[in-house]
Amino acid sequence: MSINDIFIDLNEIWKDIVKGLLIFIIFLIVAIDVLPDWSYIPGFIAAIGLLYVGYKSNNSIQAAVLAMLSSIPGFFVLYTTNSPDFQINQESIQIQALVLISLLLIGLICGFLGYIFRKRSDAALAEEAKKQENQTKPSKKDR
Repeated sequence: MSINDIFIDLNEIWKDIVKGLLIFIIFLIVAIDVLPDWSYIPGFIAAIGLLYVGYKSNNSIQAAVLAMLSSIPGFFVLYTTNSPDFQINQESIQIQALVLISLLLIGLICGFLGYIFRKRSDAALAEEAKKQENQTKPSKKDR
């Protein structure tokens, strides 16, 4: 696999990338603003958006990179909705860097897992179709 694998059929899946990104951002905003005491529940649901991006990707590299890139707007959402009186100092820059790195890692993991879910579901569907095909064929005893 090479770096060019990221761009395979990107024109066909850009709508799915936007859908996954919107799911991620909407549930992240709900987690921060609407339900701050229960923020872990919509926070986990927000990961569904990144899983969706990975699920709709064509290969594992594309899934990981696109989900990682889709998690970057979450960084801006965290700092624009959470702290309006945000001040920049040395400590806050270090915290921001750690939050950005953790969001990128979450995107990478979710995208890769979404691709694995797709591979497994495709394999299960192919196996089920093969079973159905074998059941519909008449056996030699029936002839």
